Amino acid sequence: MSRISVASSNDDILRKQIIDALSQYLDIIQSRRGISAYLVVSSNQNNPPSLTAAGILKVSVFITPIIPVHEIQLDLVITKQGVEFSETNLANLAG
Repeated sequence: MSRISVASSNDDILRKQIIDALSQYLDIIQSRRGISAYLVVSSNQNNPPSLTAAGILKVSVFITPIIPVHEIQLDLVITKQGVEFSETNLANLAG
């Protein structure tokens, strides 16, 4: 990828380069289970003509984090001999 700088042309090509660069980085984080989803937006939606005329390029990054486990709950059930297990019985025990 070519180098992106403040003096780059404020156009669709620059927006695509920035979106691609951020997406590549966020893909790595997502593949390592750091985030569950993301969206990078840099379009006419968040860059009105007034911002473009002022030389401003806005990039919005939306991230859905993965909530870490803080506690693991384990149910241990000791039964008498001869008890048979089925999914229905287990669902009733887990209640």
